[in-house]
Amino acid sequence: MVFSDKISTMKDQIYSNILTGYASEKEKKDFYEELGRDEKKQEEFIRLKRLWDLSQMAQNTLSSQRKKQLFREFLHAGPPPKKNRLQRLYGSWKYAAAVVLVFLGGFWLNTLLHDTEPQKGWKQFHSGTGSISSILLEDGSKIWLNSNTTLSLNEKETLARLVGEAYFEINHNEKRTFTVDLGALKVRDMGTSFNISAYPDEENIRATLIDGQIIILDRHDRELSQPAVDETFRFKKTDGSFFTERLEKKLVTGWMENKFVFIDMPLAAICQEIEKWYGVSVLIGDEQLKTEKYTSVVRRTTTVAQLMEMLKLTTGINYKITEQEGRKPAICISK
Repeated sequence: MVFSDKISTMKDQIYSNILTGYASEKEKKDFYEELGRDEKKQEEFIRLKRLWDLSQMAQNTLSSQRKKQLFREFLHAGPPPKKNRLQRLYGSWKYAAAVVLVFLGGFWLNTLLHDTEPQKGWKQFHSGTGSISSILLEDGSKIWLNSNTTLSLNEKETLARLVGEAYFEINHNEKRTFTVDLGALKVRDMGTSFNISAYPDEENIRATLIDGQIIILDRHDRELSQPAVDETFRFKKTDGSFFTERLEKKLVTGWMENKFVFIDMPLAAICQEIEKWYGVSVLIGDEQLKTEKYTSVVRRTTTVAQLMEMLKLTTGINYKITEQEGRKPAICISK
């Protein structure tokens, strides 16, 4: 299943009717005649059709090879990000995430959020709900923070404490090491690029090596693993078990391009991502729905209302969004 902001924002319901097969013969005839006269609409429909094909990935009628092809096409679609102009978008939760910082034409975010120092010798950085930020270290190394993420750095910039998700590009320096302390684990960098997801409300801590070398240590500095490039080290907090798995880079770092990327993910976990980014609370009324798995890709500039409408369109579930004065908006999901 794929959520698409574009389909749900179309004023004319004919797009949904055509893609879902509910259009009448007259609607089809009129639609394709108009499409033949308008090149821009042709390009848009091809884009939507590709998204719709991707939304069928969970169906058994598609081969695994076709699913993989569709997914790769979507991940690499669109113009390359530009890095020269910053656009700040504001809006209520109805129309956008709380604050979205985007480079025009792309989704590379490069704004520094600096909070007060939590203690002497440390600096704290925070990326709030619906935003992504980046930090430039003195030696030229870079760190990107996902939504609802806090990173603390010691004054020598050799030790970091992370709560949330971050992508690290650390320059190699033989005279010093860079270590990320996650409480139950430590990730020691040897001059490399890697991604860490360590949200407190999630069951697992995940560290993915993108390039170079990292060492995974326990809290007592005993070595647990040295993942290979493109391998993800997954640590279960409840019992301390761990293993490594191989994942495509784009599936791990899609958030840096302002995309949600879900691969065979339970609806409950998807809803956690929605809560973090949009600052809403989500309640799933049916226990069985929580464990049903979906595959989806959607740009984070999609509004929460648009995302939920596409979810309803592609899965048949129902939802209700309720505004609550002085509290987070609530979304209730049911069959």
